Amino acid sequence: MIIQTLTCGSLLLLSILLASNPLNLNSIANRWLSLLIFCIFCSLADVVFYNSGTYIAYPHLRGLSELFLFAMAPALYLSVVYFTSPEHSFKIIGLFHFLPCLVFLLYQLPYFFNSSEAKRFMQEHPMPLTTIDNYRIFILTLAVKIQFLVYWLLAFFRIRRHQRNIQLLASELQSIQLDWLYYLLFFLLGMYLLWLNTVYFHIEFTDKITAPAYLLASFFIAFYAFKQKEVFAYSEPVLKDLDNIFETTNETLSQDRLEEEQVQAIKNRIQNFMSSTEIYLDTGLSLPALAHATGYAVHDLSFVINRGFNENFYQFINSYRLEKAKILLRSADCQHLNIAGIAFACGFNSKTVFNTAFKKLTGLTPSEYKKAGSE
Repeated sequence: MIIQTLTCGSLLLLSILLASNPLNLNSIANRWLSLLIFCIFCSLADVVFYNSGTYIAYPHLRGLSELFLFAMAPALYLSVVYFTSPEHSFKIIGLFHFLPCLVFLLYQLPYFFNSSEAKRFMQEHPMPLTTIDNYRIFILTLAVKIQFLVYWLLAFFRIRRHQRNIQLLASELQSIQLDWLYYLLFFLLGMYLLWLNTVYFHIEFTDKITAPAYLLASFFIAFYAFKQKEVFAYSEPVLKDLDNIFETTNETLSQDRLEEEQVQAIKNRIQNFMSSTEIYLDTGLSLPALAHATGYAVHDLSFVINRGFNENFYQFINSYRLEKAKILLRSADCQHLNIAGIAFACGFNSKTVFNTAFKKLTGLTPSEYKKAGSE
């Protein structure tokens, strides 16, 4: 009971902090995430309130946890949508995801309008469940399960698509690829399975670890929620361009804008610019930054990189960085640098990413390549 109460307090505090958005990052996404955390709090608090007699003291709280169960899955999905969408504006159409929650609210209205005394009496003198009641409970429980699984899958594939999309605009992915949302999804799936065990299976070992697991999950969510960075830190015009690039294919977007001769001409200018300026050494280089430096529109530059070089932006920039690394690894002037130093000098901000990319290109690790050059 103590652990459950601590978990509920932690989730409620986290929900309030995310709603206030003290970091001023990903504002709309964090408010949806705040709603998700609040829904989880309501679900877990139902047990605490029941066991502590809170529902007897405050009978109007009874029934709210079931209502928020129907809001949990849409809140999860919408938080992922706004984390992964360049467009920061709120869209009213998102509220249609809460239609099941509204239907359940209308269904529960007669109960909500009961007086405190009537609700206390119903709690203290529960009526035997009829066959219709059992069917109703079964349908509602099944609806919550199906809703959670559907929205979980939608959120999962949305993050997968995001991780492909950001390769079109960023040369450094770690801070914006939202791996922590992946972890959040699997923690929620684990919590969902623990809930199923609590309701149906009652496996003894699982019952014992459920409360501590919920508490650890709440700490995990808080830790990563406050480590997040702004995913799309660009101006509104640029965000609209990025949204167009993400939502449509490059062929559809620019096929009427650039002829093949134009693509080749821009490609040659970009190659000359990259070689002369070595702008790829900037660890935070992005598609909008390169577009600004070269004077091309964001969507045109993206199209040329994809069509002309047959690479996405991430691959395009890293190909230059890796060629630079090959030179530095065998340069007498850079023998004092270790592998991490070479990686940072070439524009990588992660030794692991550098090692992986280098071996994929050459078949050798940077250390092996350096050693081979000195023999």
